[in-house]
Amino acid sequence: MKNSLMKSFLLSFFFILSACSTHSWAYDFIELDGEIYVITEEVIQSEDIGGEIAKVERYSDDENDYTRSDYINFSNKYKVGTSLFEIKTVSTDVAIAVQFEKDLYIKAIKENE
Repeated sequence: MKNSLMKSFLLSFFFILSACSTHSWAYDFIELDGEIYVITEEVIQSEDIGGEIAKVERYSDDENDYTRSDYINFSNKYKVGTSLFEIKTVSTDVAIAVQFEKDLYIKAIKENE
């Protein structure tokens, strides 16, 4: 009985530790051509959207899976295939638009390093 109780305790302890070790992101972002764009809550009107510039090529919600790259368009929020667009009135050196639903776009602002 004592041995069984100890095994249950250890199993519970390790389960709790493993749950605590998962990493969460500080913020939602897209990496586009080696540059980080932080996702905002600002909606962009479809008439302000320019041409498509890329698509998300890799997605993960696990921080351990991410390695910064100059070659992969990555997101920790948006799935593979999500379209990324220019904003007509803003340079891509400042911000881009992310299509999150048909004809709905949200602004992502370039992170200053």
